[in-house]
Amino acid sequence: MNIARRYGRRSLRQKRNGKVSIDIVLSLSVFFTIAMILFTLGAFACDRLHHVISILVGYPYS
Repeated sequence: MNIARRYGRRSLRQKRNGKVSIDIVLSLSVFFTIAMILFTLGAFACDRLHHVISILVGYPYS
């Protein structure tokens, strides 16, 4: 009975082999890629909005 308990405890422990750090690096690279794309699209949208507002404001005076 003691041998079975010792074997059961031993089978519960598993080595992680660094897979957690790889998952963290992959998730951060995906996150930063999406964040950079959103930042670039936001910058283009703000530039376009500034262009439209400057045309609307400056149209009567030109």
